[in-house]
Amino acid sequence: MNRFDLYEMAVQSPRLEAMFLHAVHGGSPLVLGEDFCGGAGLARAWVRYLEGGRAVCVDADPEPLAHAQLRAREEVGDDVDLSFSWETIDVRACTTPVDVIAAFNFAACELHEREDLLAWIRAAHARLQPSQGILALDVYGGPGSLVTGEGRMEIEDPEDPAAGVFTYCWVQQSINPLTARVRNRIDFILPDGSHLEGAFAYNWRLWTVAELRDAMMEAGFTSTEVYTNYGDAMDGDGNLLVREADPEELADEEDWVAYVVGRTAPTG
Repeated sequence: MNRFDLYEMAVQSPRLEAMFLHAVHGGSPLVLGEDFCGGAGLARAWVRYLEGGRAVCVDADPEPLAHAQLRAREEVGDDVDLSFSWETIDVRACTTPVDVIAAFNFAACELHEREDLLAWIRAAHARLQPSQGILALDVYGGPGSLVTGEGRMEIEDPEDPAAGVFTYCWVQQSINPLTARVRNRIDFILPDGSHLEGAFAYNWRLWTVAELRDAMMEAGFTSTEVYTNYGDAMDGDGNLLVREADPEELADEEDWVAYVVGRTAPTG
């Protein structure tokens, strides 16, 4: 099993993410920019979910981009060059216009200094449609986010149940609450018992929701919203019904993930 495929099965829900972004946008977006895209699971799901959908996949690391291109070709065949573009550059240097930009899997935490975070958000704002564009980030928080420890989950490959169950391990190794710097890693235990220790390792600045919203407004977004789930239900056409976060609900949670959205123009 490839570590990028294991990651996608363990921590991502690409189709739900694509549906969520489409619902939150509120219009008819076709072009997604997936920044810090890694294996581009979201971008690949976006192209499959939306008729005529296209994706701009941006990552400075060529290894996951090469894997993403291989998977994309397997999934969409000869249309891959029409549906995707690949940019092996720093996300702050990307200028390709899009309707939606997403940076999930806590990717914004790769930027440790506020000036770097702000430079990227400004660059994202410049790429979006001024009349109706959104930037969506995620971040985790709650009291549990400041505690070291390990969590495990057993997962079955939905496309090949016969391959057996693998174990996903999330390890929060160190935390500095004075600087908001955290070090985490992901391990995998494969069905044959072999270990992929440190399959992914992270040195992050754990931004708060308030800091991300402030940076978005400073970068030129006209409004921000916060969500804590992809959608509560679907309507008769299969569209997600999304609602903004309730701060009182978050206050009672030990751990939570929030999706912070900036708009280039107000809704309504």
